[in-house]
Amino acid sequence: MPPRQPLKLNRMGTKPKPVRSKLDKELLASLANELLNNAPEVEDKPAPSPVKRSVAGFSPYPDLSMAIAMLAKRKQALASDGERAQVIARWHETLERMQKEMQKLHKLESLATKLARKS
Repeated sequence: MPPRQPLKLNRMGTKPKPVRSKLDKELLASLANELLNNAPEVEDKPAPSPVKRSVAGFSPYPDLSMAIAMLAKRKQALASDGERAQVIARWHETLERMQKEMQKLHKLESLATKLARKS
């Protein structure tokens, strides 16, 4: 086995931040003030609640169809094995029930958010 090559270190480090002059900061501040002053007056409506962003790859209502399909195949393959087949059949039924309930909850939640936006 050949010897391992040493790791190449990044000697540059982080990229330097662009230098902004005082004029740029003043220009940005004046633009922000102008935008705030010209903004139309808003009635005293409560601000809409922010949309909750999920963590990457996480959904409050995950799709279990792939797991259900895999369990269905395994259930068919283990049809002759009594005890294991029963356990997998129960697991399959449980996942199907959970999937149906999550779909109902997702539909109810989307309906509730639509109704909340209209009022």
